[in-house]
Amino acid sequence: MSNDSTIDNERIQASNGDTLTAGCTDEINTSGAPRWVTAVSRVISAGSTPTPAITLTPIPSPTPAPSPVECTAGEMALSPVKLNLRKNESDEVTVTVTGTNGCPVEGKQVTATVGRGRSLVSVSPASQETDEDGQAVFTVEAKKRTGIAKITFSAEALKKSMNVKVLELENTDWITNPANGHYYKAVKGGTWLKCKKLAEKEGAHLVTINNQKEQQWLTKTFGVDKRYGIGLADRDKEGVWKCVSGEKVTYTNWKAGDPNDRNGCEDYAVMNWNSSGEWNDIGPCNSVDWREAGEWGIIEKTQD
Repeated sequence: MSNDSTIDNERIQASNGDTLTAGCTDEINTSGAPRWVTAVSRVISAGSTPTPAITLTPIPSPTPAPSPVECTAGEMALSPVKLNLRKNESDEVTVTVTGTNGCPVEGKQVTATVGRGRSLVSVSPASQETDEDGQAVFTVEAKKRTGIAKITFSAEALKKSMNVKVLELENTDWITNPANGHYYKAVKGGTWLKCKKLAEKEGAHLVTINNQKEQQWLTKTFGVDKRYGIGLADRDKEGVWKCVSGEKVTYTNWKAGDPNDRNGCEDYAVMNWNSSGEWNDIGPCNSVDWREAGEWGIIEKTQD
C-alpha cells in the first residue's frame, strides 16, 4: 500500500467473539514479489479496537518452460544387418536414424539404392521419411536368380549398406499357389524318374500343369534358369501323353518342333527349355539332356 493511498472505512456489525478477516495486496516489500496480506482479529468487546494478527502469503512466480532440445541426425542402424532370401521371397529391413544423444529423428528422408546385383533383388519404396520413432521400413524382394546383392540406405551424410544373398529353393520349401490352394516345391532327384519317386514318397506327384495361368505362376515362382521335370509322359504309348497324377491333359506348352521323340526314347516332359517356360521331351538314351534337364523336378500335392 503506498503512502498516498486512501482507505475506505466501512462500519461492520459484529458481536463479542466474532472473528474478522481483512486482506490487501502488499506491493512494497523486500521479497521481490507481490504478497497478499491478511489481517485477522477477534472481537473482544463490541466497540473496542481488535488486535490484528497479520499473515503474509507470497504469490509464487511462474516456472519458465524448458527450451526444446533439437535432435540432429548423427547415427543410422539397420535391422537385420544382412538377409538370406530364397528365390521370390521377401523380407523387411528397418532403418533407424537417431541423434548423437540417442534421440529418434523424425521426418528424415531415407533412400534405398541397389548397387551390385540389380537383377537379383528389388527394394520398395525407393525412399520414405522416418516416423516418430526415427524408423523407415523397406521391403526387399528376391528375384529369380541366385547371387549376392548390395543395398545402400542413405539419409544425407549418413549411409549404411547390407548384403542380400539369394538362394535356391530347397527341397523342404513347400509353396502354396493361391489360385488353386495346391502345394508345390522343387526337388533334386538326379533324373526325371528319381524325381517322380521322391514325389511319391511325400504323397505328391510331379506337377500337372492344367492351364496357362498355372504355367505362368510356376515360371514366376521357380524361375526359368533351371529345367524341371513335370508330370507328363508317353512311355506307355508313343505320342499319347498322360499325366502321372491320373488327371486329363487339358493344357500343353511344347516348344516349336517338340515333342519329337529324338532317338526313339524321349518319353518324359520337362519345362523351361527356353526363357518362356516351354516344354521339351527327354529320355535316357540322350544322356546329357537326361542328366541335366531331368536333374530337378517340381512336385505337387493338394493337402499340406
